[in-house]
Amino acid sequence: MTSRTDAVEAELGVVGRPPGSRLRRALLAPFRGVVIATVAGLNIGLVVLQTDVIGFISLGVGLLLLPISTAVCRAVANFARMLAQRWEGVEIPRPYRPKPKFQGGWMGVAERVRWILTDPATWRDFVWSLLDTFIGLALGVLAAGLMLYGVYGIVISCSWNTLIHSSFNDWYTFVHIEHGARVWHWVPPFVGAHWRWVPAAMGVFIFILGFFAAPGLLRLHARWTRVLLKPTRAAVLAQR
Repeated sequence: MTSRTDAVEAELGVVGRPPGSRLRRALLAPFRGVVIATVAGLNIGLVVLQTDVIGFISLGVGLLLLPISTAVCRAVANFARMLAQRWEGVEIPRPYRPKPKFQGGWMGVAERVRWILTDPATWRDFVWSLLDTFIGLALGVLAAGLMLYGVYGIVISCSWNTLIHSSFNDWYTFVHIEHGARVWHWVPPFVGAHWRWVPAAMGVFIFILGFFAAPGLLRLHARWTRVLLKPTRAAVLAQR
């Protein structure tokens, strides 16, 4: 009984350590965060597409479009599985039921639609796509944006005089670039005289925060993806 349980657990996928050093993962985090956020953006369109196609089944056109839309949704889900394993060492096996042999004609079309709609993995993919539009987008933007926003603060300080003369009307955290310390009456004169370097100080702090937090945010996304996209125990037993 124990060996059978261990075999099922192995087929559910292994959560290993992320490959590469922490420095490498931190430096790659902005790029990887952009990819995660882009996938989340794609999921917005996929949720709308799949919802419309399922709604059109009663009209007949959905019978023809559902295999295509489902293939696209599964391709995106499989891409997320691949990223989780390659970037974070989180293995997520594909849980889809084996494709049976269908009849020809409209009977085969109906059988294919039934095969798709009765596969629990289809609905787990759909729920993941729906929730990832929020969770994936938030984690991806934070992982990508923290270090980049920190660098932006350093660039502002180094280009302060140029930005002031060009009437650059923007904020960096609580610092207004064009008006400087005049926006805040509580700023001491000494600090106000060196106000141009406040964005750089804030930028260094935000960069360090992103350096240590971004790998964890990407790891969290991989673990979250595994929650819905891994096969259930029932699916593993059914595929045997």
